[in-house]
Amino acid sequence: MQKLKTPKSIELELLVIKNNRKDETDKVIAYHANHLPIRCVFESKPWLSNAGNAALKEATGDYILRTDDDVLVDENWIETYSRAFEGSPEAAIFGVPISPWFEGTPAKWLETV
Repeated sequence: MQKLKTPKSIELELLVIKNNRKDETDKVIAYHANHLPIRCVFESKPWLSNAGNAALKEATGDYILRTDDDVLVDENWIETYSRAFEGSPEAAIFGVPISPWFEGTPAKWLETV
């Protein structure tokens, strides 16, 4: 998150939805709390859809960008969406191509063209 390019003109809120997991989420949030506008929201019901709904209820901004803990976003991710919002204020939803990232060499049948 620290490498993401964020236009100075926008106010950013980072919501982390803790979806009833027992992991290191609280430690990670505490580590970043001094340099990111980060807030944790607890959702007791499992599954991504429940986490997403909790985020929608808690978000305070005009626009919502959503990602997941297993996604690597490009450093221009926020900046690109910001330009899209400014350029098409009448739009209700935006999307981008998603490319898989593998730690090793994927199986031949998984390779993208």
